[in-house]
Amino acid sequence: SGDVVTALGELSELLETWTTAKTVLELAAQRFGPTIAGDPKTVDQSIEKLTGALSTIKASLETQDWAELADALEFDLDPLCDPWSDMLTAAAANASPSTVG
Repeated sequence: SGDVVTALGELSELLETWTTAKTVLELAAQRFGPTIAGDPKTVDQSIEKLTGALSTIKASLETQDWAELADALEFDLDPLCDPWSDMLTAAAANASPSTVG
């Protein structure tokens, strides 16, 4: 029982981090323009994929469907890590100090 509580707590932190990353990218695009993190079409698609993955994860938690949760984490969320890392890195590089403020 303790392992499940710990795992769900860590999963909650993971979901919070992904939600924050999504919000940061959306706000950066609004503030600095749609090309802040690369091709706007790719960014939009990545946001849609992340939104879908997070929705699936939340639904599987609500229904306690652990198989669906495992699949969503492995097949929906995991493949997003590298592209999101690249987009957030690009957004940070493109948001120069002279454009902030």
